Amino acid sequence: MQECAEAKRKPKRKDGRRRRTEVWLNQRIVQVSQDGPAATSKLLDLAATHASEMNGMNFATLFHRIAKLNANASDHRRNDLHRDSRFIRLRETIETTIRGGGESGPEGGGLAP
Repeated sequence: MQECAEAKRKPKRKDGRRRRTEVWLNQRIVQVSQDGPAATSKLLDLAATHASEMNGMNFATLFHRIAKLNANASDHRRNDLHRDSRFIRLRETIETTIRGGGESGPEGGGLAP
C-alpha cells in the first residue's frame, strides 16, 4: 500500500526533447519580449505557432510578458489587444488548461482555431 502512495507522489518525467523545447520556448518568450514596440505582436505569433509545445510555465511567462508590455498602454491599444484573435485564443487556451478541461501539447491542440 505504501508503494502506491509513493508512486502517486512522484512526478511523471517528460522526455528530454519535450523538456528542452519548453526551456527553449521560455527563453524565446523572454527574448522576444525585449523587441520593443512590436514585442506584443511577436509574442502572440510565437504563441500561435508553438502553443502545442507549451506547458503551463510557458503560458504563464507569455501572458505575464504581454501584460507587462501593455501595462501603460493607451486604452485604444489595450482594446485592440483584447480584440486580437491571437490574444483571444491564448486567453481561452490558458483558461481551459487552468480548469483542467484541456491540455497543451500534441494532443491538446493548443491555440488552433
